[in-house]
Amino acid sequence: MIVLVQLDDRFVIHRVMRCEGNEFVTRGDAMVQSDTPVRRSDILGSLTCISRGSKTLTATSKISGRQRVLGWL
Repeated sequence: MIVLVQLDDRFVIHRVMRCEGNEFVTRGDAMVQSDTPVRRSDILGSLTCISRGSKTLTATSKISGRQRVLGWL
């Protein structure tokens, strides 16, 4: 699942890595470390798909190692 949350003073869209009770641990695809856990009530929305031109990616699509490296650039 990919969610929209507010971390400090910014909004981020990150993938949920694991759930621990009422808390969710998220991490950006190009990040090495996970974010600080957020509560379910802190989740503002969830991503279902991304459409660019004629291509559509569902939120459950896996990214490759190459795509992860390109995310750093």
